[in-house]
Amino acid sequence: MPYADVNGIRLYYEERGSGQPVVQIHGSGFGRGNFATLTPLLSRSFRVIDYDMRGFGDSDAPVGPYSMELWADDLAGLLDALEIERAHVHGTSMGGMVAIPFAAKYPGRLDRLVLSCSLAAYDGAARMNKRVWHAVAKAYGKGDEFLDLVMFQLFSRPFLESERMGEARELIAKLISSQTSPEVFAEITKAIEAADLVPLLPTIDAPTLVIGGRYDIMTPIDMGPSGAGSRVLAESIPQAELAVLDAGHTFLVEQPEASCELITEFLGRAHAAGAAG
Repeated sequence: MPYADVNGIRLYYEERGSGQPVVQIHGSGFGRGNFATLTPLLSRSFRVIDYDMRGFGDSDAPVGPYSMELWADDLAGLLDALEIERAHVHGTSMGGMVAIPFAAKYPGRLDRLVLSCSLAAYDGAARMNKRVWHAVAKAYGKGDEFLDLVMFQLFSRPFLESERMGEARELIAKLISSQTSPEVFAEITKAIEAADLVPLLPTIDAPTLVIGGRYDIMTPIDMGPSGAGSRVLAESIPQAELAVLDAGHTFLVEQPEASCELITEFLGRAHAAGAAG
């Protein structure tokens, strides 16, 4: 199994494809499997690196403390271990919250940035939702009741009634069951809820694609006044653009082909610009 020694811990990673490197950072509910539907498509054009962040999956999971900057430093260490000087970075949901401080702190290591269904700060509704997640998981475990709650929040209503819903439910159940302990996840949640990355957004100089799901109720494009969703990301990062898919939060599963097309076209501009120069 491929591991990298990074900042005193071991990170598990997987590589697929060839070409320009794209490192993908998963969300808080999943590990590297977050990209199970996207990576087979994206790796046709790029060298895709999926890894489990500290605290998740097959990587080391100390109890804490955790922070976005710590996870960003781990990503820089992973690039060092893989002898990658610069890479494209794709962060989804919480993974985007890790990509933001990485982009601000390590601009020389980043080519282009993609932020999917992500945010820079929680609002009140997001904090309420996390409390409900923890309460349901504590009362029922990660069984059908918890899975129903997660599925409702991850996908659009049309998708939940589609023929692909059963397959998606099996995937999400597998990803959730393989994740971190309740003690570690509680520390991870604290780090997410405490993060306010809005001041970092204007300092990011990498070309950035922000993708939002029109029907995302977990991290909506427009959050409450105390939060900062996809629209704030796109308006605050100097070289950012916003794309919206007719899907829910987990559009990488709901619409993998459309997601890949957006990302591939955007990242491909870097190669075109280099060739023109």
